Amino acid sequence: MTDIDDTILRGKLGNEPAALDGLRYGSRVEVPIAEVEDWVYMSEGKPVGAFSLEYFMKRKR
Repeated sequence: MTDIDDTILRGKLGNEPAALDGLRYGSRVEVPIAEVEDWVYMSEGKPVGAFSLEYFMKRKR
């Protein structure tokens, strides 16, 4: 990720996409934050995953 504001996340792809025509490793992309998805599950009573949530919480501080 190179930049983020209240509505848009900007960055470069860090891998070769499998199903995104016209994009490849290093392509610059912009994604509305509302479209960002993440995963999380509980293991032994603790959450695993939720990486974007963790990032956004740290950013708000």
